[in-house]
This record gives sequence, structure tokens and C-alpha cells, in this order.
Amino acid sequence: MLDRPAYLEQTVRLLDDPRPDVVRSAVRTLAHGGWTPAVPDLVGLLADGRPAVRRAAADGLVLLGDAALPALRHAAGRARPDRRRLYASLTDRIAAAP
Repeated sequence: MLDRPAYLEQTVRLLDDPRPDVVRSAVRTLAHGGWTPAVPDLVGLLADGRPAVRRAAADGLVLLGDAALPALRHAAGRARPDRRRLYASLTDRIAAAP
């Protein structure tokens, strides 16, 4: 049986799964587990070609809260102008969260 950190580290591997339902489940597990080492991977999923995966990643980052802000700001600074709005909206959602 795996301990919590080992379980969450293994869950990160599922973010590369080709099945969107598996990826969404992994995102939820990592976000609810507060696994901040996954933040860069979740930010990367914001550019995924599958809308359900993008939504799950966005919701997961909001759930992770302040821990996601540096990675979101970094991604916004490197993003194409037409993508920056996404990162700004997520930072706003995090700031507005209780």
C-alpha cells in the first residue's frame, strides 16, 4: 500500500493518459489532495485539446488556490496575447475565492 505522497506522485503520471476521463479524475485527485508539485502539469493542461480536460485543470488550479498563482503568472507572461486572458481569469477566480 502506498502512502499519501507516493500515491499522489503516481497519480501525476495519469495526467498523460490518452483518456480524458482518467485525466480529469487525476486532476481532481491531485487538486483535492492539495498536491502542489502538480501545479506546472495542471497549468500545461490548460492548453490541452480536450475542453473537458481544460475545464478540469482550471477548476483544479482554482482549488489549489494561492499555490497556483506563481505558475499561472509565469505562464501568462510567456503566453500568446490571445491566451493571456485565460490565465488572468484564473488568477481572478483564485483571488475571489474565500
